[in-house]
Amino acid sequence: MTKEEHSWLEALDSALRSDSVREHIRYVVARIREQLARRKDVLMGWEPFPLEALATTLPPKIRSAWVFVLRAGAGICCIHAVVTVEVLCASIAAYLMLGLMWTVAYWLVDQVTPGGAFSFNTNRDTQSMNGFTGFYFSFITLSTVGYGDITPVSRAARWLAAMEAMTGLLYVAVLIARLVSLYSSAKSDDS
Repeated sequence: MTKEEHSWLEALDSALRSDSVREHIRYVVARIREQLARRKDVLMGWEPFPLEALATTLPPKIRSAWVFVLRAGAGICCIHAVVTVEVLCASIAAYLMLGLMWTVAYWLVDQVTPGGAFSFNTNRDTQSMNGFTGFYFSFITLSTVGYGDITPVSRAARWLAAMEAMTGLLYVAVLIARLVSLYSSAKSDDS
């Protein structure tokens, strides 16, 4: 941040702390709260704020100001989600994407590590994490099966394998817990 930007932020901060600006903002917030009270389905309201009320010189790049009011408790936890086919498919897709991301990470580590980052305990010709081999190792590790035919030997490869195994384990545990809680809350809302 440049000194000029820092001075603008300080000027804006002191202007916002002044009693006259706070009083003006209180009126705007009160109007927005009235709008939110009338419409229960709306999570947030906003209104433009006149720059003249700030009574300070602002940089020419700042051309407007707004006051936003978020309804209290308007987080994701308040949305009553239901376990549907779409929710399940999204969960599966996220899990598969995790496996594909780790595949690329293994390939990169194997490429930059002299002598290779993995030991292959098979008689096959393939001795690199190219193509299906990286994909296979990633999903075996993500699902915490671990056959032992490919072993990470470099520090980076071991770190990645441990992180992926923890990610796979926690993802499934948290996903099952979340889906069960959504299903249970939906059932209790029905009764």
